[in-house]
Amino acid sequence: MCFVHAFCSFCYCYRDHKTFKSGDWHEGAYVDDQRHGYGVYHWACGDRYEGEWSCGRLHGKGTKVR
Repeated sequence: MCFVHAFCSFCYCYRDHKTFKSGDWHEGAYVDDQRHGYGVYHWACGDRYEGEWSCGRLHGKGTKVR
């Protein structure tokens, strides 16, 4: 499920898997190329966050596991 901004007249929601230069990676929903909706973020150190995102930031219900 993807939550779309109220001010957005047309937002394209899609699922993707992105790996970053740091070795971190994220798999989940994106809107306007930002993490938005449900997703899982894996840090290179082994920590993980599973939950909701809004505008590219942790937001709402979620769990960070070390």
